[in-house]
Amino acid sequence: MQAFRKHLAQTGLSLKMVEQHASTIQHFGSNMLLNQAPSHGLLDMTSDEVEAYLQTTGVKTAKTSFKRFVRFLMETGRMEYGQTEELWQMLK
Repeated sequence: MQAFRKHLAQTGLSLKMVEQHASTIQHFGSNMLLNQAPSHGLLDMTSDEVEAYLQTTGVKTAKTSFKRFVRFLMETGRMEYGQTEELWQMLK
C-alpha cells in the first residue's frame, strides 16, 4: 500500500486525496477480500468483487480510487495485463 501512496503523491495529488484513495483500497482488502473463504489479497481481486464493493460502499470517490489503483497496478506491472484490463473495463 505504501508504493500506491507514493505513486499517488508523485501524480501531484494532495495528501488528503492520497490518504482517501489508499484507505478506500485498504478498506476493500480488509473487509471484502480477507473476510472471504478462502481469503485472498488485492492482486487476486476480481471485477465482480470490486463491482459488489462499489455498490455497497457509501464513498463517492471509491470508483476513482479503484481506477487509480488499477492504473497503478498496470503501470508498475504488479498485475497481469488481462486481469487489469478486465477490471479497467468494469470501471469505465
